[in-house]
Amino acid sequence: MKIFLILLIGILGFIHNINAQLPAGASVLFADGKWYTARVISESTDRIKMEFLHSYSIYEFGNDGKIISSTGQYPKGQKVKEIGVRDKLKSVYHQSSVGKRGDILGIKFSDGQVYFCGIEESVEAYFTCTFMHTKSIYAMKREGNSWLVYASDKGKYPIGHKLADIYTLGPRRIFYSDGGNYFGGIQGLAKEN
Repeated sequence: MKIFLILLIGILGFIHNINAQLPAGASVLFADGKWYTARVISESTDRIKMEFLHSYSIYEFGNDGKIISSTGQYPKGQKVKEIGVRDKLKSVYHQSSVGKRGDILGIKFSDGQVYFCGIEESVEAYFTCTFMHTKSIYAMKREGNSWLVYASDKGKYPIGHKLADIYTLGPRRIFYSDGGNYFGGIQGLAKEN
């Protein structure tokens, strides 16, 4: 029984580590009206910590919308207008179809970086998407059991680059809002300015 419990704890820890590598996506509207996309590092009921994809700066926000800490251009103590979060749902890497137009995906590249994109077109074994932080358009193609970069307009990953994972994101939930309806009809992560 003791060995079984040790194995179970080890397996659960491994599963937790896998999930920890697939972050939730977030969009933040700052007081100056600029939107930025981030990956969530940690979250509790009163704080959320994230890394912004355009600058790799780290911010922590309180549930009152105030910046608690910042390595970026916006100072500690400044308040944001809104923070929206889309939680990770499930990996679709081993599927031949990853979703439909408008769905938001997390893409983990083989270098470990995770970015978020909106599907533009999706058919079996192929999809195109636009990444929120750069507006780069990529085409991805499934070859055998792997997804690869098939084409890109200006992205940093070359043709043939293997993806490590593709996962879906759930519906947006608001972590903080000053009461405005800034997301409006936007279904995905907000596109950056």
